[in-house]
Parts: sequence; C-alpha cells; structure tokens
Amino acid sequence: MPLSGMKGAGAGFIHSVMNSTLIAAFEEKQPAEDLTGFLVKQNIPAATVDLTVSMPGNALPAEFAKYQVRVPGDDAAAAVQATSHTDEGLRLVKPAIRCPDCGSLRVRYPEMPRNFVAPFFFRLLVKMNLMEGSYACLTCKREWSPGKRGTK
Repeated sequence: MPLSGMKGAGAGFIHSVMNSTLIAAFEEKQPAEDLTGFLVKQNIPAATVDLTVSMPGNALPAEFAKYQVRVPGDDAAAAVQATSHTDEGLRLVKPAIRCPDCGSLRVRYPEMPRNFVAPFFFRLLVKMNLMEGSYACLTCKREWSPGKRGTK
C-alpha cells in the first residue's frame, strides 16, 4: 500500500507500510511533523503518515494514534538512537503515545492491521461505540484502552 498520506523528506524512500518501521505515534499532527523534521536533519529518511486521510486500505480514517512517524527498516536503529539519546529527540517524543508497561513508542490503534476488510468492520463498530478499541504495543504486545494511555 503506498503511503499517500505522507509528508517528509523520506517520503521517496518509504514505499509501503510493510517496508517501513513505526518510530512513534501521536494524537496531534504538529509533534509528528516536528519529529520527522528532526530525523531528516539527522540524515535519517523519515515521513509523517496521516491516518486521518481516507486512502486505499484505510477506508475508515483513524481516530487514535492518527499521526505516525515512519522510517525505512534499515534506518530504524539510527532513528531510535536519535530519539532516545539526544536532548532534542527526547523532547520531541515526549508527547508520543507510549506503552504503559514497557514504555515503547511503537504503538498502534486499533490492534488490527489497517489493510484488510475485517479491520474496516472492526473500526466501524468502534466508531459506532458497539465495541471498544484498544491501543496495542508492538514491542510487548500489551493492549489498553485509549482512556488509559501510557505516559512513561
């Protein structure tokens, strides 16, 4: 799936969600774009993916973890290093969603992949308040409701 809702200097390098690594997810757009800009200044190709935009494979826009900062898989270690070992990187990831157990920034909502038919119906039921969605940590696999967002 092409990342058509992308912004950043790395947009030409990241061709699909499957080829990129999630660095952090945000509820607000500006912090995601700020982190993307910081990573690009560090010579790490990065892109902000806006999941509020309806696009193929994501027909129902996201309501939580709406803005993702992604990098090519080969650059993930450098991005983690830049965001966890520099003062500016630490400041920029502060507003990111974190796992309440392990503190990981690699979080998505809902816990199902966004590119299949079943998740569309799941997200529709969540939007209709017929089911409760949850964040999922990609590191430790913990799930929690948006109202209990981690802040480590």
